[in-house]
Parts: sequence; structure tokens; C-alpha cells
Amino acid sequence: MKCLFSILVFLLAAGAGAEPQRADLPQRLRGLLEAPRIGTSQIEWTISWAESCNAGLRERFVTRSSDETLWESNLGDQNGTHAARCVRPDPQDPDALPQAVPPGKYDVGTRSRMIYEGAVWDLPCAERPDSGSVTPREAARVRLPVDILTIGLAPCKITDETDANPFRLENRVYEELASGKFTEGYQNGLPTVATESQDGHYRLKWTFDDRLGGQPVSAALYVAGELVFSSETAYQDADGRWVPKSTRFYQRDSTEPYKTIDVERASFNEPWHAKEINPADMGALNGTQFSTPDGTQFWTGSELVSSDEFWELVCVHDVMPDPKILELLSSDLGQTVDQYLTYLSRAGEHLREQYRRKHDSEPWLIKSTPAKQQDEWDTYVEKFLAEHKLPEAGVKRAHEILKQAKALRDARRRQNAIDIRQAEKENDRRRLDHFADLEKMIFDRVLVRSLKKLIPSQQGSTPVPGGND
Repeated sequence: MKCLFSILVFLLAAGAGAEPQRADLPQRLRGLLEAPRIGTSQIEWTISWAESCNAGLRERFVTRSSDETLWESNLGDQNGTHAARCVRPDPQDPDALPQAVPPGKYDVGTRSRMIYEGAVWDLPCAERPDSGSVTPREAARVRLPVDILTIGLAPCKITDETDANPFRLENRVYEELASGKFTEGYQNGLPTVATESQDGHYRLKWTFDDRLGGQPVSAALYVAGELVFSSETAYQDADGRWVPKSTRFYQRDSTEPYKTIDVERASFNEPWHAKEINPADMGALNGTQFSTPDGTQFWTGSELVSSDEFWELVCVHDVMPDPKILELLSSDLGQTVDQYLTYLSRAGEHLREQYRRKHDSEPWLIKSTPAKQQDEWDTYVEKFLAEHKLPEAGVKRAHEILKQAKALRDARRRQNAIDIRQAEKENDRRRLDHFADLEKMIFDRVLVRSLKKLIPSQQGSTPVPGGND
């Protein structure tokens, strides 16, 4: 039986900044789930498995937040390995032991997932950031990052299997519970909250402890009157607030947990926390493609653009994808990077000819800055390198980042040149500020943020590819 934890999506989504979907939530739940996220946090935690083919596996996680953005990194075990999907060799044989599905190319490395600007961004392997997905957070099958601060509400296990998403909304079960009503009471001196479907088939019950700030210390899911899944959560004081210390998950009447979550460190509003988090932090590079409801789109390092716009930047304006992306793309095609660049050059000649016929202009010939003249972006990188004394590989990477950032900036300047001149002629400060903000976004996200990732972490926390502490 699949874990029915997904019926809590309307609660856990509220805890991550979404609007609650129930107007009649009891105050105990409302107080936990509707408090806005303010400031920053970083929580390091693990999942220890004790079931089936993953027994003994211990996966490491880092969850960061900045106001309404929530970013989860699953680093896997000490070798970067993740929990395998387990299947029965013979589905008709209840005694057949589950076996692990052979790992794929994304089953080793850092898995990143982020709630950002109303969508869930998923990058299955930060070390191989060629592709990912962007899905509206309200989509039925989207897996939200785990909100550790509300994990005590979960009666079931947490899994990373995309085809058994514990955070997705299973409409049949949810609709039955959502049409029921919440009741409050006491058990063994502790306050409880429960919700039950109208026919009484499903029942969900939480127990709270006011000595721990009203946190949920147990959760239980009943089906047809029988306990199916339950959890128990212990808490610790971190920076003056109650944070889960461990959550143990049980099945039926077993006294041994089949999975355990342990929180190792938790910090809030520290000066070394990132004040802004975006997909570049999770490992997305210039050229990472994402499947979206609007088709395939590409991350430029500062924003998500359509496929046509991205390849125009590449082939018409010479804004090359990140070197890592070039390596991955050329390898997938069985080519060297030089061979792939030759292919892009030929494609560029064709697209430029099309552009010339359509627009009767050649913007790629316009140079924003004389080739031998430095600008303030060059000066920024020089000062950065002088301050941080990076090794040779870091210096090389810094110059690659600078080249990418300036290429994207100059391409945007050429694309917006006519509109900018018109805004200047009309003294339209609003539009001029808009174009200035676009350029500053490239400076901040593509140049400054990428350079900062080259600085060795001073915090001693778990490293995350693509992340910066």
C-alpha cells in the first residue's frame, strides 16, 4: 500500500509559504502552518532506512530557506548514492523479497529541489546539470521539498521516488478527508486534532505538546479503523525555537521504525546564510534545460527563457553555454567539445542569415565595449581574485564566468538597444530602470554569485555542489 502522506499536501504546502486550502483549520494547525517565513535558515538532516532493499542506507540532506524560497539538497550517502526504487520480481508472490532497480545516471550525486517564485524546480543531479524540470507547485504529481520544521505532521515515510511522490495530492483520498471535519480533544493529558472522511474510512490524528511550543509529537493514519502508518517526533531548542530532533516512522503495530529522520544542525538568520536563493544556487548553469508546462526552456544564469530565445543568444549573439554544459552536450552526441562548437558555429551562420533577412540588421557586429578596454565588470573580477588568492583552476573558472556574464550582458544590450534609445528619448524612467534592473540581475546572479561559489566555505557545514554557505 502506498504511503498516504500526500494527503497532507495542503498542510505542508502552507508551511512552505502557500495559501492554506482549508478555511476551518483548527488554531493549533493554523498557527504552525500559516506563520510566514521571514529571514533565512539552514537545516542539515539525514534519513536512515531500515526497510527492504535500502536497509542500512543513510542519506544526507541540507535544507535552506530565504523568506518564501525553500531549497532542499539530497547528497545521498557517503558515496553520493541514493535510495533505490524497490520492486517485487513477481508481483503475484507476496513472499517475494523486493529487489533494487539498477541505478541510472542520476542515482549518484546531489539531487536538488527548490520552491522558487511559485514553482518547484527539480535538478536530479547537480554534478550533471544538463536537465531538470519546473512544475507549478499546485500540480498533482509534483514533489515538494521536505519542510523539516513541520515534519512532525507526517505519519508516513519520506521517499524521493518520482513515481511515488509523497507530497503529491492523491485526489481520491484527499477529497474524502477534505470533505470531512476537524475535531479536537485530549488523550493522556495532551491535546489532539483529528480529521476524518465522511464515511469514516480514513482518519488522520495528531497529538501536540504545549510544553514544546505546541509542536506535534505524534501523527497517525487509520484506514478502516486500523492503524496503518504513524510517527513520533522529538524536539530540540535551536536559536530559541523548537526544531525537530528526530522523527521515527512506523508501520501498523511494529515497535521498530522502518525509517528515521534525524536533524543534526539548525540555524536561523545567520549572517553567513544566503539572503537570496535562486536556481543558480542549486546547480543550474547557463544552458541547463528544464521541462516546463510551456515546453522546454533554458536557464541563462539569470533567468529562464524559451528554447528559441536561448538558441538565438547562442547562435546569433555568441553567448555560449557554460563549459560544463558544452562538455555534457558534446559527450551525449559522441563529439568532442571542439566538434560541437563547430556545429554551433555552422548553425549560427544559418540563423544569422535568417535574422539578417528578417530584421535587416546585424546586431552581433555591435561591440558594447572595445575589445581591449576594461570595464567595471573586469575591475570587479580583478579585485575579487586579488582578495581571495584562488588556485589556478579557480582563476580560470573566474575568467570563464566573467566572459559568460559579459557576453549575456552585451547580448541583452543589443537586443534592447532600440527600446533603450526610445526610452531615453522620451525620458521614460520606469522603462530605463527596468533595463537597468535586468543588467544588474545578470551582474548579481551570473557574475557575483557565481564568483562567490569559488570561495572555500568557512562555515564547516555540509558542502553542496552548486551551493554557497
